[in-house]
Amino acid sequence: MNPRLILIPLLISAMVASATALAQDKGSVDPKPLPPLANPNDPKMGAKELFGRKVLPAAMPTRVVGFYAKGCIAGAEALPINGETWQVMRLSRNRYWAHPAMVALLKRLADEAHKDAGWPGILVGDMSQPRGGPMITGHASHQVGLDADIWLTPMPNRQLSRDEREEMSAVMMVRADRLDVDPSVWTPKHLAVIRAAAQEPGVQRIFVNAAIKKALCREAKGNRSWLSKVRPMYGHDYHFHIRIKCPPGSSECEGQPEPSASEGCKAGDLAYWFKDSVIHPKPPKAPTKPRPPIANRGARRFYSVPKYANVRDRRAVSAGEILGRRSRLVISPSVGRCVARPRTAQPCEDRHAHQCTQPDQGHRHRRQEGRDHLAYPRRYRQWPDRHLLDHQ
Repeated sequence: MNPRLILIPLLISAMVASATALAQDKGSVDPKPLPPLANPNDPKMGAKELFGRKVLPAAMPTRVVGFYAKGCIAGAEALPINGETWQVMRLSRNRYWAHPAMVALLKRLADEAHKDAGWPGILVGDMSQPRGGPMITGHASHQVGLDADIWLTPMPNRQLSRDEREEMSAVMMVRADRLDVDPSVWTPKHLAVIRAAAQEPGVQRIFVNAAIKKALCREAKGNRSWLSKVRPMYGHDYHFHIRIKCPPGSSECEGQPEPSASEGCKAGDLAYWFKDSVIHPKPPKAPTKPRPPIANRGARRFYSVPKYANVRDRRAVSAGEILGRRSRLVISPSVGRCVARPRTAQPCEDRHAHQCTQPDQGHRHRRQEGRDHLAYPRRYRQWPDRHLLDHQ
């Protein structure tokens, strides 16, 4: 039987709007569908509203477009919600889709967690939406099917009910003072699971709370080279985040630089994370006006990579195409974004014509700084530790 036919009833019920989408937040066993958009072609419509309403992947060959936090995926594959050594949580979010390479990796990791750590299996949190892209709630990344969250709570030795998958909370691993792991819940088995994930050749980074990184540095024995992939990041105190490299042949995928070979275990490597100002940040003196989400700044605006943003490249694929729209890429050299426009659009937006008189001028204009721009947004370049940007 076609697996898509089995998934359709569940996917339709999974189109819900929730307050936030953190793994600890509860889901809904009776989700209400998102209301239809009154005018989906409105040029001011945020991309997240369009991607969030797609319940199945684009019927296209698998391809990853863009960066982890600015992209989308066609031909995504669903991780089966039940396996011998894994179960998917928060089904109402419909975020158990990913690149086939990620799906295969999670299955291997689940088996390794069972074999090496003695866990019955793993609990899988958010992966990506059916077509990737920005989410209405929650993550900035997880947009291209190459990110996945794994709970640090072992899978029970039974199949969880639908209610349990929506209501159950993961176990907090970090001590109340945020300076170390909680010894009452942290075990060597947690280290074994994270190590198994980090030793996968396709994994580029793993994000954990700084207190967990501290424990891993203290307890890891033997070959410790895998620790270089484990990066401290805000949150991540009840789950860890796996990020894999751009799959071979994914020329439209924009990866990150390889992490340094250092274990990242020196006192100076973790000092920033344990500052009182970081653990207990002071509230701002004056309330700041929140900026709109990136996904909401204009119709179907799409941050992209210059090398495939050239409108003359027939292989280029846009967010509009993955969303099932007849559109093409238009490069805006000044900000390095691609905007989905009708096929009648000019190669360059009028207001950037002086930078893009010839089709290739804008391409060259962005080539030099484009890669760094995407990995490290300008507004973050003055942060005390550059690796804080890893998670973007």
